[in-house]
Amino acid sequence: MKTDTPPKPKQIEIKQEPPSRPPTPPAKLSDSDIEDLFNQQMLRETMEQISNDESEEEEEEEENAPENTQHNDVDTDTDQPRRNPPRERKPPVRYGCNIQHDTTTAEPTNYHQAINSPDSEKWQKAMEVELDSLARNNTWKLVDTPDHRKLVDCKWVYKIKLGPDGNPIRYKARLVAKGFSQVPGQDFDQTYAPVT
Repeated sequence: MKTDTPPKPKQIEIKQEPPSRPPTPPAKLSDSDIEDLFNQQMLRETMEQISNDESEEEEEEEENAPENTQHNDVDTDTDQPRRNPPRERKPPVRYGCNIQHDTTTAEPTNYHQAINSPDSEKWQKAMEVELDSLARNNTWKLVDTPDHRKLVDCKWVYKIKLGPDGNPIRYKARLVAKGFSQVPGQDFDQTYAPVT
């Protein structure tokens, strides 16, 4: 069975023979040409010296560096030594004192959570205050439901107001309409925004 594998390429050696006679220098070089040639030669030698120095330094560092150690003075993103010491991170202190808020009191997200919470009496009172405020301001009128129309639903939103020491000072409940369920032109035809 034959396999179609390409033949290996042959290696070709190219021998450079030294020139039989030295190249003839140009007939006449100006001072600027000589200066350019000198600068190019100096640049080549300097670059070679720099690359040799860098390779020697890298070899010395590899020999002297202990393995698997992390240095606090090396930035891990760039592997360069840090110019400044790492800073100590602290949370900001506001108004002269560090307030620790009580995270055990959670705000309910719906009516059932508010009624079944340990603070249900406070939430009940907050809802009564909100309903009284809406009735006092004549926020709505009770009317019969029009035929083939869907009612706009509402939702309770609860918020705990905290004092400067982080303790709850007020329980607030708001009754909001789910206006996103309305269709323009069908459920409403006018919008109102006060202009001051």
